[in-house]
Order: sequence, then structure tokens, then C-alpha cells
Amino acid sequence: MVPSFLMKVRMLNSVLRTLLLASAIQTAVFGQAVTAEIRGTITDTSGAVVSAADVTVTNVSKGWVRTTKSNGAGDYDVPQLTPADTYSVAVRMPGFKQAVHDAIVLQTGQELRVDLALAPGEVNESVTVASGASLVQTEEASTGATVDERKVAELPLNGRQFWQLAQLAPNVLPPMQNSNLS
Repeated sequence: MVPSFLMKVRMLNSVLRTLLLASAIQTAVFGQAVTAEIRGTITDTSGAVVSAADVTVTNVSKGWVRTTKSNGAGDYDVPQLTPADTYSVAVRMPGFKQAVHDAIVLQTGQELRVDLALAPGEVNESVTVASGASLVQTEEASTGATVDERKVAELPLNGRQFWQLAQLAPNVLPPMQNSNLS
């Protein structure tokens, strides 16, 4: 009777360990970002927030459009955007000129802040900002990098080890000696 009980306890222990390991792996996998997002605040020229403004994010590379409205605090958020594509953000509100920010290229995991100020005027007038995205990311402390197809094809990789590509990103170090990752 005792050996049967011990066997059941050991089996239950194995099942619990497996479930714990599976949940830890799932958390690690879902923590990896493969998209990007654009967020910001819509204000007028005096600095007052503009709520209910129409915000349109256009993927210039592929031609699709996503729309949203700014909330009561003037904030908007457009998540789940494809990285390495070129985007344009346009804001419209009756009584204001349209504001546009062009030539935005997103990187994997990037949360880019694009704040726009609306100037009073007719709706058919437009103010366009044509500059690249900010090189300094101030929203969070995470880092990331995109290793494009050209780098993968042209860089000499000894044994096609993925760590060699990962080391192209800032703050990535080679695996420690005698680790499982080498």
C-alpha cells in the first residue's frame, strides 16, 4: 500500500513540475515583443489638450490605415503595428488645421511617442512635419534592435550561432563560459 501511495505522490510531483515549467516558458515567450506602437498627446498651440480628435495612422509601405480618437486627456494609442514599415500620423479636428507627421519608421518593440499640436484654421489647411522618428526613446527603459535580412546574409557567422546576431544589439553580451547557451 505504501509503495503505491509514494508512486502517486511522485507522479503528482512530476506533473506539477511540468505545469510550472510550461507556465514559466509561456510567460517568457509572450514577453517578447514582435510589434511596435505609436502613442502621443494632441494639443492646440496654447498647450491645451484636444479630446475627440481623429487620429489616422497610415502604413505608407503597405497602404492600410488605422484610426482612433484622442481621449479626454488628449492621448491616443495605436498598438500592434508592423515594425520596419514607414508610417504617417494625421490628426483632424473641426476648427483646426490638419497636422501630419510623415516618415516614421518603427523598430521591433518600439513604443514611439508622436505628440502633435493643432493650429487654428480651416480643415482643408494642413501642417506637415517631415522628420524622422526621435532617436531617443523616453517611454520605457527597454532596448531592442532589428537585425535585417541583409545583415543575416552578409555577415560571416561561425556555425550560424544566433548569439552572434544578437550581439549586434546594444547591451547584449556573449554567453558566459561553460553556459548552456554557447
